[in-house]
Amino acid sequence: MLQGDELFLIDMDTLSRGNPIFELSALYCPYIAFEEDDPGNNERFLGLKSEFTRKLYYDIVSRYTSAKDAIDKISIIAYIHMIWWNRHNEPENNVRFEGCKGRLLKLLEKYDDLNIGV
Repeated sequence: MLQGDELFLIDMDTLSRGNPIFELSALYCPYIAFEEDDPGNNERFLGLKSEFTRKLYYDIVSRYTSAKDAIDKISIIAYIHMIWWNRHNEPENNVRFEGCKGRLLKLLEKYDDLNIGV
């Protein structure tokens, strides 16, 4: 994060080293998943239009991997996180829960690994 001309590191509690699928899935949630069941969320929360966050997200992923199924596999991890987040933070929001659950189940039928080629 930049404040004035000074650089700050934020969210250090999640700093780790490992497979980038987990970091990419963590970005998928605010950039893509929240918007899927709550249109307009990106503008309200991030101050950015959905089309912009979607393009930005796909550009970020394309810098990590050219695997054609990367977004699907990343979103598997993201939907698991979204379901957990929903039940702990908005347990009454069944629209988000069912939406994420439905998309997750469809993706699980397609894949038997989470390899995104990195």
